[in-house]
Amino acid sequence: MKIDKHTNFPHPILKQNISREDDYLSSSFSFDIDLVNDDNKVGLKISSDINQKEIKQLIIKEKVCLALHIDCPRTFYSKIIKIKLGEDYHLFEEGQLSEKVFFRPIIYCLDDINSFSSNDLNSDYSGINLNFKKGNIIGVGHEAIHTIEFEDSIQNIISIKAKSDVENGKFEIDFNRSYIIIEVNPEQFKYVQEIKNNKVSREALIINMFFIPAVMAALYDMRDGGNEKMYWYKVFSQKLEKLSLNLKHESVYDLTQALFSQNQKNLYSNLSTIINNSEDI
Repeated sequence: MKIDKHTNFPHPILKQNISREDDYLSSSFSFDIDLVNDDNKVGLKISSDINQKEIKQLIIKEKVCLALHIDCPRTFYSKIIKIKLGEDYHLFEEGQLSEKVFFRPIIYCLDDINSFSSNDLNSDYSGINLNFKKGNIIGVGHEAIHTIEFEDSIQNIISIKAKSDVENGKFEIDFNRSYIIIEVNPEQFKYVQEIKNNKVSREALIINMFFIPAVMAALYDMRDGGNEKMYWYKVFSQKLEKLSLNLKHESVYDLTQALFSQNQKNLYSNLSTIINNSEDI
């Protein structure tokens, strides 16, 4: 069911703001979201509250649920996730959300609710005991639209994952997703996680061991005309255009250095950081 401001319901609906036409005279709920980049994944910070006492009690009793409907046309991700009243946080998997994403808070019934009543309902429902079925939506908030792009950093569209059938000591690169995925053996992945936890050396090691080969391979893939519909391809293209670089005429080596905003001399200069701090890894 698609919900917008013109959707009609056969029962009262709690809104995000109060107006004279609303079913509830002085009650509403608040809902705010903030999107953050959490280790190349989209993190969603949520703050919510409700001042309608009967519905709030039903939420506390887990008869009713506050939720967020999320729709991302670019990745075909469409889902309703339950939200904890107050402060909450949700982390999405890489590639689930990209470009334009639609968010709408809703309140819906987890169970049948019989004989619901409230003194705050307008005159249309005066003296009426209402019955809600499991799954009925009884609250609707405003739709928020956010554009998610991490195009300012190449590192933001590359991720390292464990894959059991990858030979230990080697890695594979998957270009057939929205983000570039570097796949390593699970044992090797444990070392990658240890490197990431070392604040001094992690950037230098990860870039030189994995990201540079992945970016070079991606540039060769772009030259061959593959994966043009992928999000990472768009980010690479925008970055190259911004730097006035020609994919066909420049060397892949030079393009890779430019994408990391480094020149030939200092591309590997941060290896001294690794050597000097190797005892901390």
